[in-house]
Parts: sequence; structure tokens; C-alpha cells
Amino acid sequence: MSITHIGAATVWVGDMDAATDYYTRVLGLELDRVIGEAPHPRMAWLRFPDGRAIVILSEARAMKMEARVGGFTGLVLDVDDAERTCRELEARGAVFAAPLKEGPDAWRAIVRDPDGNDLLLYQPRDEADRH
Repeated sequence: MSITHIGAATVWVGDMDAATDYYTRVLGLELDRVIGEAPHPRMAWLRFPDGRAIVILSEARAMKMEARVGGFTGLVLDVDDAERTCRELEARGAVFAAPLKEGPDAWRAIVRDPDGNDLLLYQPRDEADRH
């Protein structure tokens, strides 16, 4: 047995339409599919451009998970050029909870989605530290 990578991670959202728009239009993920319809919870499956990992946006209210909306998601998004990425995201309307900062090991910024969920943008100094 070997575990090779994270296949998917869930982000709890209050407004599925706004979240899907943000994650596709602003962050550049690709909508794979939407499953579920009222009265069942909807989930939007979004893929990164390389197709490997999936972010699942899940309706919090329908699953009684409202307390999970907002705050740090735990998701760390690797970027190849932090300065350029932050400029491009800002031009697309992204809001930053923490601006880009250079640290001893990496450049980091925190971008906030429409529901107040925070995602860490991360560019390591050393490629060996890339996730």
C-alpha cells in the first residue's frame, strides 16, 4: 500500500452559486460536476488545471455544518509565482485576508472566498519544499 496524494478536500459554503463562481472565475479551478438537488445537499466538484486534486464545495446548511463556514480551510495552494498570482487574483476581484509576505522559507498570502473561507497561497523558496 502507498498513499500518494490528497484526492479531494471539502470546503463548506453558504452560497453554492457564489462559491462556484469564485472558485472557477477567480481561482481558475475547473467545474467537473455538480451533484445533488433540493432537498438534498448540492456539492460542486472542482478540479485543478492539472486534473489531480479535487475541491468539493458542499452546502453547509443542507448538511447542518454552518459552523464550518468561514475561517481557515486548511487548504494550501501551491503557486509558481506568488507576486504574479496575487496581482492576477486581485484583478479578478479576490480579497486577501493577509497580503503577500516573504518569509525565510516561502512567500505566503491568504485569499478569502465569498463565505469568509481562507486559503493559503504558498510559493516555497526551495522546489524541494513544494507540496
